[in-house]
Amino acid sequence: MKINALKLQILMGEQDLSIKSLAEQSEVSRQTISCIKAGKSCSPPVACKRNVTIKEIASAIGKDPHYIRLAIQAGVLKFGVAMKMENSNEYSYYCPDRKVWEETGYFRNVAKEKALAQ
Repeated sequence: MKINALKLQILMGEQDLSIKSLAEQSEVSRQTISCIKAGKSCSPPVACKRNVTIKEIASAIGKDPHYIRLAIQAGVLKFGVAMKMENSNEYSYYCPDRKVWEETGYFRNVAKEKALAQ
């Protein structure tokens, strides 16, 4: 489906909608809204289907790793899941690269990096 980026920008201005509020109301990621608004393709990069580390995510979005862990545990950040380890107070985290990209816009193509390094 083709979306008119100019009309979207005009309607967002008329309704006083930010990208964040439109994403929340429409249940579409902020990344998708940003792409549409900029007139760009909304296709995600090739996903490597890898687990992005908490440290890598924290560095990419400028937050402390502890903040990322707590926000995932609380369900505030939707790009990952925290699984409490059995008989322990520790958690294991799974953050698939596609979900991280959809929610933050961050993507690192590890497969491409490996190919270039050879």
